[in-house]
Amino acid sequence: MGIALSGLFGYPFTEFHRTEHFKIYYNVDSVPSCKDLSYIPYGSNPAQLPAFGDPDWEDDPKNPGKKRRTIPYYILDIGKNMEKALKVYVDMGLVSYDAPPQANPAFTDETYVLPYIIEVYVQSLNSGGGTPIDGETSTKTGVISINQNVPVSPELPNKVEVLRKACAHELLHHVTFRNYSALNATVSGITFFVDDFAGTNIADKTSVQWWWECLATQADRLVFPDSKPYEAENYAMDPSGIITNLHNSWDVCNADPQWYISSGFLSYLLYYREGLKADFAQIFFYPIKNLSNTFSFVRESLDKYVKEKLGSKGLGYEYQNYMIWLMEKRNPSFHIIPGGDNRKYVQTVKLDKKKYRDSIHIRNSGSLHGTKGVENKSVTGCG
Repeated sequence: MGIALSGLFGYPFTEFHRTEHFKIYYNVDSVPSCKDLSYIPYGSNPAQLPAFGDPDWEDDPKNPGKKRRTIPYYILDIGKNMEKALKVYVDMGLVSYDAPPQANPAFTDETYVLPYIIEVYVQSLNSGGGTPIDGETSTKTGVISINQNVPVSPELPNKVEVLRKACAHELLHHVTFRNYSALNATVSGITFFVDDFAGTNIADKTSVQWWWECLATQADRLVFPDSKPYEAENYAMDPSGIITNLHNSWDVCNADPQWYISSGFLSYLLYYREGLKADFAQIFFYPIKNLSNTFSFVRESLDKYVKEKLGSKGLGYEYQNYMIWLMEKRNPSFHIIPGGDNRKYVQTVKLDKKKYRDSIHIRNSGSLHGTKGVENKSVTGCG
């Protein structure tokens, strides 16, 4: 690691906090202070804070009689969240604390070894449109950044929960980046060592960005199983997600946030599928160990996985069952309402069975809970 973001972008990192496996850079005046009641760590009672004096200052052991800034709760929690997530990923076999270094870890499919401290940069983060985002991980270096004041939403109004989810998500990005070989990383949307072959891109970066996010959106449930609502399910499993995404392929990938749609399908395979369920660690490594086609290696490996490990007819068959489950069990009251008259409308769903290419057609247009409906839309499974 060792990327000096302050030198690259001029961002003032005035302090750092060190844990066993992480070094967290931050600006003490930019993150929520210990007195800021918008961020209250678990187990803390804000009513007791004044009894301890000013929690943002402490005695400086190196300078008797003087004070120094304490480490903000926000930064301490980033360290705790990262260590918790790392332990989970180690226990799952995705990464190792202390295995001997590999001769050439960039070009192997073995579990990645951590021979260094992982650097985390806490700073202001925004999307291209200026909207604050929770975090990001560099697709060139694997460097992790976390927002200095994570944004909340009606679904997630608690900053503590948002921060937990962001840490687990971004660290899984880092582990994914470091685990896949350089060649496989390229076709995973991470252009690193192998970026070009004979003047032609090995794979379109955006065409596999969905897999990068499909894995990471499972992180909060893996690391903090009590942290509901789960990120993956928020994107694609609730009624608003159904009506928005029904006409899209499960691996839609051309723009943010559309590449997150696949996260709902993967969650279904992991937690809700009838009979045998998918194993995250197995799915994580399957594309690496079953690389045969650099243009669709994830789709092909997942199709192979559900056949070999779950006894399935194929990925398209699984997606068809997922959509049925989504509308009949996850959202049994799902219905389309004609615009404006508030009457329930009969929904006709037709499944056209083709060879691993299944389509779902909604016959009637209307609106779902006041949102614009769709007419004669279809969703395609695995091609």
